[in-house]
Amino acid sequence: MCACFAKLAGPTGKVFGVEHVKELVEASKVNIAKCDPNLLDQIQIKHGDGFEGWEENGPYDCIYFGAAAPEVPPKVLAQLKPGGRMLLPIGGRTEFHTLTQVDANEDGSKAVVKSLGSVRFTPLTGLHFITVPPKLTIFLMGIFTTPDLADQLSGTHRGGRSYIADTGEGKYFNTINFLYH
Repeated sequence: MCACFAKLAGPTGKVFGVEHVKELVEASKVNIAKCDPNLLDQIQIKHGDGFEGWEENGPYDCIYFGAAAPEVPPKVLAQLKPGGRMLLPIGGRTEFHTLTQVDANEDGSKAVVKSLGSVRFTPLTGLHFITVPPKLTIFLMGIFTTPDLADQLSGTHRGGRSYIADTGEGKYFNTINFLYH
């Protein structure tokens, strides 16, 4: 998603991604470099907790979540620029989610929340979630890890994520993207 947002932002835009699986941070950078090395000038990806966001680089014009949160994370909402927009699925771990648009008022007084319909995403997980046992294969809506990858990530993987891990070709997509231009 970072590469897609970098293309949308244009050559002067900046994109910041947060991923809680350390191995996917570097894999994402490698894959972006394979597709378009120039995009790495616009993109920064860090290991961190999506529930916390990336405060140091905010405020952001746009914040996109690629996984469902139980509610709008207050720490991330505080990083939205006045007049900015956040798009995220909201709901529990085992139910359909509401695709939610959050628009920050220009004066920063409050946010306007709008439902855009029902969707299904994997749940947002963070650094505070329990570890998935080694040798476990996770399969959620075509989003998967293999037993080998689960072994590699057993100390950091905290459950289903909104990424595709293809160990044959090494394709990874990260979870939360922040955009400003």
